[in-house]
Amino acid sequence: MVLEPDGLPAAAAGSYYTAWLRGPDGTVVPPGSFHERRTGIPVFLWSAVEPAASPEFVVTLQSENDQPSPDGPVVLTARLR
Repeated sequence: MVLEPDGLPAAAAGSYYTAWLRGPDGTVVPPGSFHERRTGIPVFLWSAVEPAASPEFVVTLQSENDQPSPDGPVVLTARLR
């Protein structure tokens, strides 16, 4: 997957973003995290999960001091086709 986060601000110092794929049954798969400090840079993520099985794409803001969690502050959502 390629994420082109147009308008998503760069993660502040001490934080990073984590992407999540969520299925209709609530199953969550993390295709990756990114720590880009510049905006508009494509981010490449990978997952073996089919988009039809987990069509909800969510990006959360994470603190470098905590474990990543899909319950973190949501900064971006999308439906995969």
